[in-house]
Amino acid sequence: MANILVVDDSPLNRELIAAMLEKEGHNFSLVENGLQALELANEVKFDLILLDIQMPEMDGFEVLEKLKKSETSQNVPVIAVTAHPMKGKSVLPSWKWQDNEEYITIDCDACISKPIDIDEFFKTINNYLN
Repeated sequence: MANILVVDDSPLNRELIAAMLEKEGHNFSLVENGLQALELANEVKFDLILLDIQMPEMDGFEVLEKLKKSETSQNVPVIAVTAHPMKGKSVLPSWKWQDNEEYITIDCDACISKPIDIDEFFKTINNYLN
């Protein structure tokens, strides 16, 4: 049983991920933005962080950068959960988007596409929890 932080600004996505994690017996905390994620990650030890990339106030890239500099979360695997993980450049020019392989290596440990495929979701997170 892992302790997982879920960061997503969409209530529907948080509910979906929470239901999947609960079914597998994981502990989890849900937050709706990057500021809340950073605050909680400094207070609680997590085994894994699921991070939405496109969020208001502070995007996932900025959150990831700060998490990786934090003493409490710098070694915690971070998996991006995003609707835009495909190869090529993002349609959002303000993002620091890379090819998918570079994005995974440079910015986060792995990436899960939205809409979420349940089998792929658990295959990916279990790879970092085991």
